Amino acid sequence: MENLLQQCSLFKGLPAEAITPILDKYQHQVKAFREKDFVIFQNDSCENLMIVIQGLVQAQMVDSTGKLIIIEELGVAQLLAPAFIFPDVNRMPVSVLALETTQILYFRKPVLLQIMQENQTILTNFLNMISNRSRFLSEKLKFHAFMSIRDKISHYLISEHNKQESLHIRLRHTQQELADMFGIARPSLARAFADMEKSGIIRVKNKDVDILDLKELKKNIDSSI
Repeated sequence: MENLLQQCSLFKGLPAEAITPILDKYQHQVKAFREKDFVIFQNDSCENLMIVIQGLVQAQMVDSTGKLIIIEELGVAQLLAPAFIFPDVNRMPVSVLALETTQILYFRKPVLLQIMQENQTILTNFLNMISNRSRFLSEKLKFHAFMSIRDKISHYLISEHNKQESLHIRLRHTQQELADMFGIARPSLARAFADMEKSGIIRVKNKDVDILDLKELKKNIDSSI
């Protein structure tokens, strides 16, 4: 587990031999979840630092009308909602769903405090993570509040283009999943894809997308900044 935790931002800069004594000294727990199990529910009290050590999870938010928005997906060595452990109202802002067989490492809040008090590197890493999460949440707010549907699609396709290093993209999500990620209705998403295809920016066939006009796709993003 030590080698895995070296990949975690909380333990950044610590060699495996420095992580072993932490695991030996401080109480922790590992829980296993099956695919489609909920790790934690929205509005549950957040009393633990949670680290994914196996599998993949999805953070989801549901509003009062039942509308679902997918916030992000988190894999091995990533933390679940670290910014919500210490607020006065420490309720989970999202539900976390296991997308596959998953294991989560737990440190209770008092234990995490002890670790940070005794290890300045971990304290610094934690503060850095909180700062990065604040930036992530502000960018997420901008994405949902100010970007048009076309802007959101362009942002997603450029991100996939960079990851897959190709103008031919194999979508990792269904249209319903993309609609949930973008916080929009699926028919609205389908219309926007069709409009972009009609404009000659992309070509869509099932889950395959060919970027025909990368410059125009990037222009959509630039105009939304």
